[in-house]
Amino acid sequence: GAEVTLLSTSLQGGLLATIVLWLFLRNLRLTLAIAFSMPLAMVMAIGWMYFTGASFNLVSMAGLTLAVGMVVDNSVVVLENIRRRRGEGADLRTACVEATREMVMPVTMSTLTTVVVIAPLLFMSANRTARVIFGALGVPLSIALLGSLVVALWMLPSAVRRLGLEVKPAELVEG
Repeated sequence: GAEVTLLSTSLQGGLLATIVLWLFLRNLRLTLAIAFSMPLAMVMAIGWMYFTGASFNLVSMAGLTLAVGMVVDNSVVVLENIRRRRGEGADLRTACVEATREMVMPVTMSTLTTVVVIAPLLFMSANRTARVIFGALGVPLSIALLGSLVVALWMLPSAVRRLGLEVKPAELVEG
């Protein structure tokens, strides 16, 4: 039914997002490191829904589907800063640590502003039914975005360090 179609759409969106990442990064290992932020953030959101007793329905699945493309943003920003630091000559460990440290505030603020923009969905209407529906859409989306922040700031730098990040001369950052 509709749930299967929505799941299929989410998977297709995730695949397309991964292809776009690869087209820009041209590095399969780094593309996969970022692509794993999608299922990790989704698992965090679904885990939150499970442990809080939230309903997993068509509307909450739509919220998660919307989140699929958004959850890679934080990881892309952190990765690009790591690449910049490597291009400037930093060793891999230093690049991962310092580049991530530099991005904590911007990535956190970007994520929180998106979550805050979604928050009014919960208070949008005096109609209880509308609030429940919009909450079922907005809360999983917000949790997935917050999960992507965790992935980008704590998991991605470790994955990049583990996978290695060789910077070719063409990728060096221009001053």
